[in-house]
Amino acid sequence: MIDEIGIIIVTYNPDEINFIFNLNKYIDSASFIVVIDNSEKPYINEKLSNYSNVKCINTYDNVGIAKAQNIGIKYLMSQENRINYLLFFDQDSYLTTLQINELIKSLNELKLKHRIALMAPGNNESKRYSFQKEVISSGSLISRNAIEDVGEMRDDFFIDFVDYEWCWRARSNKYEIVTDNSVKLSHQTDNPKRIFGKIISSPIRNYYFFRNSIYVMKHHLLVDSYVIFSFKMLKHLVFEVVFCGNKKKRIRYISHGIKDGILGNMGKL
Repeated sequence: MIDEIGIIIVTYNPDEINFIFNLNKYIDSASFIVVIDNSEKPYINEKLSNYSNVKCINTYDNVGIAKAQNIGIKYLMSQENRINYLLFFDQDSYLTTLQINELIKSLNELKLKHRIALMAPGNNESKRYSFQKEVISSGSLISRNAIEDVGEMRDDFFIDFVDYEWCWRARSNKYEIVTDNSVKLSHQTDNPKRIFGKIISSPIRNYYFFRNSIYVMKHHLLVDSYVIFSFKMLKHLVFEVVFCGNKKKRIRYISHGIKDGILGNMGKL
């Protein structure tokens, strides 16, 4: 399996100890691992130089999750050894080598009967496989053929809905998105503050969430119900302005995001 898989990791001011801990969990799983560091002042290069199969690319700016992933995609697809699978991680999550091999095995088994674009860890449901509308990118295994057919990530989205939009695009191209519920993604986090089990994000994330939501609806990018999507937006709005702190700042970012979504002003704020 090792000659078939390339791993893409996007970092932004990572906790060095946690990041290296995660990396060591799957360092032997791939022939190539590319780390795209979005930190303005990179400081993990020296640590990564100890690994023969790891390439670190510094952007020296936060260019967003999508553009960073696309840098990784281009790097891996250009390698002499053919990469058949691309596996995506963020800096605080990991799968073991055994779990990664299980994802590849599951994708290969299901593609005999289905057109599978992506296989991701699941939620330990009663059934082995679940066909999904969308999944997060971390832990997602995407076939090379799907990347070539569906295309790269939308870097003008910058962060929110980057992974979902790719899944919707894949499904519109008659691909399936599947989770293997026997595989669970592990996280090494600093226990972020939560309300009702939901992580409290920084106020600026509201700009990207609502801008990209409006853009998605305006440009008819959804494969599924716009009513359900609108309801999720409303729930998110209530959560942010009622239960979270910095209400005025959040409202400003929400308003700015809605305006830019309507006007089509994309990219980094």
